[in-house]
Amino acid sequence: NSEDDNCLPGFRRNRWSRECEDINECETEYMPCRREQSCRNTVGSYVCYCQAGYIKDGVTGECKDVNECQLGTHTCHHTLRCDNTIGSFHCVRVQDCGTGYTINAETDLCEDINECEVGIDNCGQDFRCRNIDGSFKCDRVTCPYGQHLTMDGNCRPNECEGGKMFNNTYNRCVDINECLNQPCAANQKCINTVGSYRCTHYCTPGYQPTKYGNACEDIDECVEGTHECTGMQICRNRPGNYICECPLGYILNQNRDCEDINECTRYGSTVCSPDTSSCVNTIGSYRCQCKHGFEEDGSGRFCTDIDECKSGHRCSDRCFNTWGSYQCSCESGFKISTDNRTCVDVDECDEFEKKDVSKEYYLCVGKCHNTPGSFRCSCPVGYRLGTDERTCQDINECEESNQCRGDDQICLNTRGSFKCNRIECPNGYERDTTHKSRCKKTHGTAVCTDQTCISEDLRDPMAYTYNYLTFTSNMTIPSTGYLDLFTMRGPVLSVTTVQFELNLNSATIGKYGVPPATKDFFQMRRTAYNEAMVSLTKPIVGPQDIELDLEVKLYHGGTYGGSAKAILYIYNLLTIVAFEKNRQIGSSSAINVLQINVGPEIQQQSYGLNYGVPPATKDFFQMRRTAYNEAMVSLTKPIVGPQDIELDLEVKLYHGGTYGGSAKAILYIYVTEYSF
Repeated sequence: NSEDDNCLPGFRRNRWSRECEDINECETEYMPCRREQSCRNTVGSYVCYCQAGYIKDGVTGECKDVNECQLGTHTCHHTLRCDNTIGSFHCVRVQDCGTGYTINAETDLCEDINECEVGIDNCGQDFRCRNIDGSFKCDRVTCPYGQHLTMDGNCRPNECEGGKMFNNTYNRCVDINECLNQPCAANQKCINTVGSYRCTHYCTPGYQPTKYGNACEDIDECVEGTHECTGMQICRNRPGNYICECPLGYILNQNRDCEDINECTRYGSTVCSPDTSSCVNTIGSYRCQCKHGFEEDGSGRFCTDIDECKSGHRCSDRCFNTWGSYQCSCESGFKISTDNRTCVDVDECDEFEKKDVSKEYYLCVGKCHNTPGSFRCSCPVGYRLGTDERTCQDINECEESNQCRGDDQICLNTRGSFKCNRIECPNGYERDTTHKSRCKKTHGTAVCTDQTCISEDLRDPMAYTYNYLTFTSNMTIPSTGYLDLFTMRGPVLSVTTVQFELNLNSATIGKYGVPPATKDFFQMRRTAYNEAMVSLTKPIVGPQDIELDLEVKLYHGGTYGGSAKAILYIYNLLTIVAFEKNRQIGSSSAINVLQINVGPEIQQQSYGLNYGVPPATKDFFQMRRTAYNEAMVSLTKPIVGPQDIELDLEVKLYHGGTYGGSAKAILYIYVTEYSF
């Protein structure tokens, strides 16, 4: 009607109160929601939601069935199978319940069988049945204190007749042993009976009643002579008994006779010390017989050491007492002979020099001379004995005396000797006053032809430099196939082209008949665009003297600019510079090796001889400026030999800030394996 129209949708007017009230659409005649939905009223409207077993489709909005079996949300027992139905599910049995369970026909579920109620348990009369899931347990029946369990399984009070008491362990009445409380008199014996006891006048064996008969006293069988000890046995009374003992040093045997105890066998090392004595058995005792070097202390049981050094030793020199003996020793430089008594001189030279020629340690580096109790060392000609009086040090004749007296001679020290090398400049050359080992041109004449000016004296070297080397005969070549000997460098200019040429001028073998070296024994290789290295490629058998020349030709912008030659003399194949093996550095921490007026650049290179010793590095040397135009190269660490080392020291000249050229000094150091 028109009044209802005044109410909002979902409301209608109450005909009594005339107020608009909510319509419960869920209770109207027509069902606003579908069959699989449930209706919930709201103020002015209603809501349809999916019933249990359904879920709302996110696309269509309709309620669709939930497959509880697939989602695992069902409540079926693990013995049942889940079958999905519309809006629900059904549990179907697929296996038996098992022992202790039965199937409920209505729910189709397994239920526990109460064996105690059904009466199918097997618990005895002393136990009560207790049901558990799928089975049962039998619990022992316990009665309260003062009661016991009867045969019919019931608890009864503990009531026993006189002289008995109830025993819970046996669950019955047992007899009381009244004799444990000693109810009888001292001279009586208690005898227990069932339910009571009785006292009798009785003494145990070894005892007898007192004269009053009211107690028992011990019988002294030893005094009364009733014992059965025989022979040398001794009777000892004991309460109620006696024993037969043997004297000290004897023991009863199986026949009850006393026989001697062999203390040496029975007690072993506990009676006599096996280190100082031997045990000797005697009748009824024993004695310790002292071993050689020991004597008795008067007790016959212990032995003390004899100090033979105080009397009776046969040592020719020193005597040292030892436990049970003594030893002879000798002063330093002497040793005990085969008789272990006499001292004879030790031939140190024979002991330490000849027995093991493979060892690296020797008493003398030179020659060893035996002396009584000691030895002395001597050195070959050209060496002197070191301060340790064992090592030999090379005499540097070039430093200690003016061996080479000519101004044109250069003294070269060798191992044990020296060599004077005379420098004779070729025609047209004169000695360079600034470099004693160099010859330079005296003059030059220019000849010009076809507008091309060529200096006639450019055809000859501008200078000759003379260098001297010595190294050992038949030197091993490293695994690289070569041993570097000498380096020559040209100008450090980008417009200058340098060419090197190596020639062998001579190989003098003298009267020794060794195969002379040829040019094949050496090689020259370019180590930089302006540098060449001369190397030894084959071992050379000495002694022999070899002369090589290494020529450098200079080209400036393609035009020949002159040449220079380095003459390299190799003598006797000995050693040029030799440090002592692992030489000790002095307190100054440096050994001066070479002093030359050069600038502050130093480089180091190892020859790489494969001797297995740690190679020296640049850290083993130092360069320091000793003046504005002078530098000193020094050794700062001991070098372990044998090894060969090459150093070069370069000086760079600048005139008014403009580079004016450079020069290099090559220093070859040969460290020997010897300690002198």
